[in-house]
Amino acid sequence: MDAAVAGIGQTLYARNMGRTELDLACEAIQRACTDAGLPVAAIDGFVSYHIEQVAELDLMTALGIPELRLMARTPSGGGGAASLLGLAALAVAHGTAECVVAFRARNRSKAASYGNDPNQADGRGPRAATASRTHASGTTRSASPPRRTSSH
Repeated sequence: MDAAVAGIGQTLYARNMGRTELDLACEAIQRACTDAGLPVAAIDGFVSYHIEQVAELDLMTALGIPELRLMARTPSGGGGAASLLGLAALAVAHGTAECVVAFRARNRSKAASYGNDPNQADGRGPRAATASRTHASGTTRSASPPRRTSSH
């Protein structure tokens, strides 16, 4: 079986929206499913980054997904986006899952780029500059559910 990105969803890009990362991730996933023409209940897998703050089990509960066949995480940065899609495509191609959502949920502003949180920069060195640029745009969400397609 082949795998394809069937839909894409995201939320508004803004600062301090007053919503949780879980809420924003759910909105982006629902939009991706709408874009793909799939019901949210069709999701049977999630792939995300190892630093993701939104737990797959919380997504299942919030979205009403009855069962998952796949949960996988990969390191972020560099080729991280490609590895998310690769994990999803492998799962679909090998029959582990049929509808896998790749997601990243962030609810951070520039001010949140620094601090003691292990997922934040410590204010020193090149990562601090990268974190400032990355988080300056505020809240971003995306979800892409690859699904099985038939080859002709």
